[in-house]
Amino acid sequence: MRAPRQMALTPDLVAQVHRVLEDPGPDPTWTYHTNEDYDALVQGLLASHPNGPDTWLFAYGSLIWKP
Repeated sequence: MRAPRQMALTPDLVAQVHRVLEDPGPDPTWTYHTNEDYDALVQGLLASHPNGPDTWLFAYGSLIWKP
């Protein structure tokens, strides 16, 4: 049986794949929601379930972070 290979990740190898990408900023063709938009959505959701059971909300998101 062969011994497992050891990874040899060096700063030189990392430097070969690193590339700087310029951030173009927000897309001017999109309409972004305001806090007031979100508040109105929540109020509408709550108003659609008066005196009903608890309203469950599932939210899924992805966080992309560039250190």
